[in-house]
Amino acid sequence: MLVRDLGDQFQIVLQPDHGAVGGQLAAAWTETAPIDGELATALILAAARHDDGWSVWERHPRLDDEGRPQIFHAVPRESLLSSYRACADIVCAESAAAGLLVSMHVSGLQRNRYGVMDDRGTTALESLNPPVREFVVAEEQRQSALVARLGCDERERWRAYWQLQLYDTISLYLGLADLAAGESSTIGPMAHEFRTRIGQDHGVEALTLTAGPEPWTVHCDPFPFGAAPLHVVMRRRLVPKSGCTDEPSFRAQFNAAAVEEVTIGLTS
Repeated sequence: MLVRDLGDQFQIVLQPDHGAVGGQLAAAWTETAPIDGELATALILAAARHDDGWSVWERHPRLDDEGRPQIFHAVPRESLLSSYRACADIVCAESAAAGLLVSMHVSGLQRNRYGVMDDRGTTALESLNPPVREFVVAEEQRQSALVARLGCDERERWRAYWQLQLYDTISLYLGLADLAAGESSTIGPMAHEFRTRIGQDHGVEALTLTAGPEPWTVHCDPFPFGAAPLHVVMRRRLVPKSGCTDEPSFRAQFNAAAVEEVTIGLTS
């Protein structure tokens, strides 16, 4: 879950709802060269469903050591990895191509997103803790098998993976940023080494997101979608802090919280 402190309450966006925003972004994206063939449809599905495996953990969310709802990256390692594994399993059962991208996503999160977003490069397997390394190796073996089965072009799948990281990162910003205070974020350009490897000669160099003066608006520079404004719908829950005294009371408040939809306008 994505957790943002609103003062007297927490805004909570569940992982599948975060994914749904990513799917809306993917369907509207026009800035980069289109992905060919089966991967084009698979990319939109992967963006929308890449965190569905969190649904089981999120039925019984926990508090962290400071009494806040646990944000996804603070979940204990065993639950984190099992949830990520489920993300790939669920989508693979529906679409091998989309499952390939989701598997790359969950293993890439452990390896600096395979170096596609910055020039620090890919995190070495040897530097990972043993359980994380075991998880990554298993997912990368899954990916090799899927690539052999699908016969997809290597450059195309890595371009699709990079775009999935963009959708994920933008959706994280929309779920975590203080839009009312005008919080901004810049998503760095595609890493030079990665750009050279996949032969990408155009696309978003860097994307700056800035909350606008109007409620629930975000200015994008450059604007990577087909038409402005783009309206995306995000589902969230508002949980009073007064109900977070312990995990049973928090879960009761969480389960009782209404699911509301907010519409975010992305403009040029």
